[in-house]
Amino acid sequence: MGICGAFLYIFKVLLLNGKCGWKKNDKLKKSDLAIVWCSGMDFVTDILWIESRRQDYYRDGSQFSWDLYVAGLVLMVFSCTIFCGMAMFTLGSYRNKIDDEVRSHPFHFLIFVLSSTNPEAMVLFPWLPEAYENEVRFGSRVNERVYQFTFLRLFIEDVPQFILQLVYISAKGLDAISALNLTFTCGMLAYTAFSKIQKLLCMSDAGRLGRTMSRMRRTRSQRQQGANVAAARV
Repeated sequence: MGICGAFLYIFKVLLLNGKCGWKKNDKLKKSDLAIVWCSGMDFVTDILWIESRRQDYYRDGSQFSWDLYVAGLVLMVFSCTIFCGMAMFTLGSYRNKIDDEVRSHPFHFLIFVLSSTNPEAMVLFPWLPEAYENEVRFGSRVNERVYQFTFLRLFIEDVPQFILQLVYISAKGLDAISALNLTFTCGMLAYTAFSKIQKLLCMSDAGRLGRTMSRMRRTRSQRQQGANVAAARV
């Protein structure tokens, strides 16, 4: 796990500073890459937790451990399949908003692989400046579609994995790997709950405000036209 953590950290530093021929993205912040690192470590500890349940089964013959192993494995395969589809859809839908100069760079493929395990990694693609629709609403999450995909991770992976962990801990107690996995999972749940939901609410409020302003402009325009017609008749 330490090797995976070190690899993700080094990769994060290379992306942030535009090293190894990669084009630096000034829209990315250290906090964005920290979230990607944490969510990546959450995935790594998920793998360790699932493997630990398999080891428990072969050591003790516990059907309970085997059921948790199968449930965790199915959940991981299902979520990775969904996330891979999200990444492919994003690349296909916004192909003209991604820098062509670095499409053949190895980092591009590596980001796609990371996105297949963690939608947060989609912010690392070499997005062109015009791809960012509204930085106030979406920040470095590029646009509404990418933002919604990163939000869906909460329901597709984080919450089900959290439930499996609680079921195991309530029956077997808290071991070192479960504690580590639970720490990263709770961290990502808290980030999603407090950050993304707040953003979505702001987006909804902004949409309502925009519609209200549009109605006001239409009303003002209609009144002005009515006044012009009345003046012309006089």
